[in-house]
Amino acid sequence: MIILIAAFLTATPLVLFFSFGYSYDFENHALLKTGAITVNTQPRGAVVTFDGKILDSTTPLHVKHLLPGQYTIKIQKDGYRDWEDVITVESRQVTEIPAKSEKLFMVLDSIKPETILEGVAEIVSTENESYARIATSTLTYQNLSTETKVSFPIASATDTYSRPTKNSDWTIITGAEQINVVNLVTGAYVNMNGLSPRPETIEVSGNNLAYFINSSGQLMELELATGKSRLMQNSVSSFKLNPYQQTILYIQGPNLIAIDYASTTKDTLFKAIPEFEQAQIIPTPKETIVLLDGRLYLIDGQALDIIMKDVTFVDYHQDFATLILGNSRNIWLFDIQHKVLTSLIADATDEIKDAVLSKTTNLLFYKEKEALKAVEIFSQNERKIYLLMSSAPVLGRFYLNDKEDGVILRSDSVVQNVKFR
Repeated sequence: MIILIAAFLTATPLVLFFSFGYSYDFENHALLKTGAITVNTQPRGAVVTFDGKILDSTTPLHVKHLLPGQYTIKIQKDGYRDWEDVITVESRQVTEIPAKSEKLFMVLDSIKPETILEGVAEIVSTENESYARIATSTLTYQNLSTETKVSFPIASATDTYSRPTKNSDWTIITGAEQINVVNLVTGAYVNMNGLSPRPETIEVSGNNLAYFINSSGQLMELELATGKSRLMQNSVSSFKLNPYQQTILYIQGPNLIAIDYASTTKDTLFKAIPEFEQAQIIPTPKETIVLLDGRLYLIDGQALDIIMKDVTFVDYHQDFATLILGNSRNIWLFDIQHKVLTSLIADATDEIKDAVLSKTTNLLFYKEKEALKAVEIFSQNERKIYLLMSSAPVLGRFYLNDKEDGVILRSDSVVQNVKFR
């Protein structure tokens, strides 16, 4: 009886402490506030091995009362590639797996490209849909989801190139000595040859207004519904629409200026832009980023803070408040709020040609020589790199499909969907 009472008196405090989220560290002889993990995968039902022990439940699962420290976790499911990482559990916190994401989207073991369309000259992806330009004498596009077609009375030549605009269904068409803006949904189009635009500068706003710099360096506005144009500013070297703040950002001499869409009031944001040959403005909801001759800068008040040199491509992703930037051998992430630069791919063996981010899966897809790969953008430790295709002779850019479960690419005149999950 005495032994039972002693055992009861010893165990009861431990049970009470355990119920309050404490655990006893027998190695260090101390009570510690515990942490927890959650694991959620797509598809569900994955087996989780935690520090060498297979857990009873499959995903989604929640494990409580873990001592703070590092653990090795492995996630497995038939037909999919294993996922393994070393995670850190902290007291009074829940560690989410994967980090900064609702689910871990597992990658298929066997990836086989599926042909979805033949006789294609080009793939075009707008903000909402993906299209294939059919190899015909007149400009014809087919929606890859609905299979509906739209045609325009415009010649389609070997040098024809389509450049979709952001935040609209309009696409810029250059080729056969013509410059046109076409709407792939309504079938409307406007010929811009008489306005002498620099084709690479044309942008379209959500209210069907086109903006461009002409051959005289003038920033122009064009009403796509009526074809009427008006002069906005002279001596403009570069501009960009900022949909987050409803402004037009442009560089005029050493000044970076913003014009409000509605009131056309001007605000000089920065007065000391250095001389440059090539410039790109990258708008965000709060900050402004500029790429000047390969040097990427963050404009902070009247200071020009350099982020990285030797940058050849950069894009902003609002969902993560993050810049993706890189060159032929490297890809980085830049957290704008915390001003933290993180390397995703460092000193790649072969040339990196494209980079496309999936907001759903938190994977960044890229081409390295002929290989199609994907890398995790968020990870506690070592980032996983997936080889999707060892030989993918992609012509032009590749895109994610509408469900973001496959990559759409063109090989010769064939469009393929490379499903990875």
